[in-house]
Amino acid sequence: MIMIMTKARIFSIIIIVQLLSSCTTPLFVSDDKWKTMRTVVLRTNQPDITVKNKKGEVLDRYSEDGEHAVFIEKLKRKNMTLTLSHPDRVDTTVHIKRKIRSGAMIADFLFIYSIPTVLPIQFLNSSIYKISPNSRDFTINLRYSDFYYEKKFNECAKNENIDEYKIFIIKYPNTKFAAKAQQRIYDIEWDKIKNKKVVSFFEKYINKYPQSTYNQIAQDKIYNMAYNDALLATTVEALEDYINKYPNSPKLEEAKRAKSKTKEIDEAYQQAKKTNNYIAYKKFIDTYEQTKFHKTIAHLMLEAYCKEKSSQLENLQQCNDAIKYVKDIQEKFEVISYNLKTLTDLRDNFIASEIQKCKTKDAFYSTLLNQAKIEKGNENTDEGGADDIKTRILNSESLKMNGTYIFYSRDGCKESYVYLNGKKNGSFIKFAPDQKNIVEKGEFVDGKKDGIYVVYFESGKTKLQQNWNNGFRQSEIEYDESGKNLTAIREAEQRKAEELREKEERKRVADNLNRQKQIIANQLINHVFVTLDNNRSPLSYRGLHLFLVFYDDNICASYAADKLTASTIVNNIMSSGTWEIFEDEIKTSFNNGKSTTYKINNEYQYLISGNTYLENIGKLK
Repeated sequence: MIMIMTKARIFSIIIIVQLLSSCTTPLFVSDDKWKTMRTVVLRTNQPDITVKNKKGEVLDRYSEDGEHAVFIEKLKRKNMTLTLSHPDRVDTTVHIKRKIRSGAMIADFLFIYSIPTVLPIQFLNSSIYKISPNSRDFTINLRYSDFYYEKKFNECAKNENIDEYKIFIIKYPNTKFAAKAQQRIYDIEWDKIKNKKVVSFFEKYINKYPQSTYNQIAQDKIYNMAYNDALLATTVEALEDYINKYPNSPKLEEAKRAKSKTKEIDEAYQQAKKTNNYIAYKKFIDTYEQTKFHKTIAHLMLEAYCKEKSSQLENLQQCNDAIKYVKDIQEKFEVISYNLKTLTDLRDNFIASEIQKCKTKDAFYSTLLNQAKIEKGNENTDEGGADDIKTRILNSESLKMNGTYIFYSRDGCKESYVYLNGKKNGSFIKFAPDQKNIVEKGEFVDGKKDGIYVVYFESGKTKLQQNWNNGFRQSEIEYDESGKNLTAIREAEQRKAEELREKEERKRVADNLNRQKQIIANQLINHVFVTLDNNRSPLSYRGLHLFLVFYDDNICASYAADKLTASTIVNNIMSSGTWEIFEDEIKTSFNNGKSTTYKINNEYQYLISGNTYLENIGKLK
């Protein structure tokens, strides 16, 4: 009896446990409550994410404004770990805790006491679980992935725009790509200035980007360029400024030595100028290499040399050597010696003296040709060089020539000039090659032709006669060998040609005026034609009239008046009515004192000007 009761109780307990266990299924829970127990809310900063379980299976979700509701139907262990994924974000894992529902507690208790019937109910059915309350709501800040930062960085890199890189750094300051963006800014700015030759560009760069990897290079460039600028300034002050401004420069000792040398050169220059002679200037140039004073010193040296040498030279050879030396120095230092003319004038005086020793044309031109070769520095100089020297001496006004000087021409003629204080003064005679007949003669006063100048034929008859006054030709008569006045004949022919041209011009004007009259006549048929009176004043008319204005018996202008009345013309002024003036191809229309000018051709008339007030037709020009 006791055994039967025990078995009956045990059976009753099993039935009760099974009933309680069955209460854990959704059949006995409302749908909303069932979903609530098994839904996780994930609040993220990314609206579009993928939620996966531990096995990588994608779970369904409902999303709105970055809030994702994930319903987990089976609370198995594989679904207790969720992974949130997005291409631009770092994967984030969320661990969910589950909890046995209170309706399954009795079954849990019986299971502890080793009732075997409970085992399949408790552990094979996940419906007995619900999500722990503290695991139902998560707020997660998904971090951007390195892939996202790299993508954004590459977008900036496509444009290589500094502003875009700066925005990137501001938005993503703690990423490894922020450093790359900053480096690209350094690179771009550096590429802009790296080839510049001005110190200020590099100073601004260092101030703007004190952390740049290029700062040491920039600083080295500053040192070098500033040092070169100081050297180019070639002043003690510039080098002193460099030393004070860049005390850490590797060029510091070199700058100090340059300063000392510059000071020494300045003092030597002042001393040379103070001494002011050829030897002092020559010593400066020989002692120091190219300096800022070399051109000035070279110029002063040549001026002193020419001045000193002009009183020491004794013959043409010495003079030529001195001139060559001056020209070599001028070319070497690219300077000009104004005192060189002193030596060239002295050279021409020596040449004039040498050629006076020549008794024949050949000796004369041989002397000049040798001098031309020396002056041009060319042994192949032709005879034209000799003629150039002859012309130069003849036309010079700064030679110390006095007395009679003999020159020869290329054709063998002998020329005699009288000089006074280096200028031609007195008679000039040119003899034929036979040295007997005169082919030219005249007078010079103060180096200029003056008076009668005559050129002769070989026969001795006059070929050309000119009259000069203080170097200006006043008249000229040319003859042929028979004595005919060729100048008078040419002048008569010119007058005849001018008369013919004048006659043709008068005919052209007359034809043009006749054409104008015909044009007007065709327009004014059946109307009265009249002229002005002797005072060039119009008469009184009625209807349409034409005025022909005469000057020196030639028609100069034609006027047409439309409906002219006695009251139209007051005090010789056209106060009203319409007038037209035809002059050559120009037509001027007047309407109540206002004018409009046209250019007329065969088909069109063009407006030229307007709004000109015509006062008196008798005085119109």
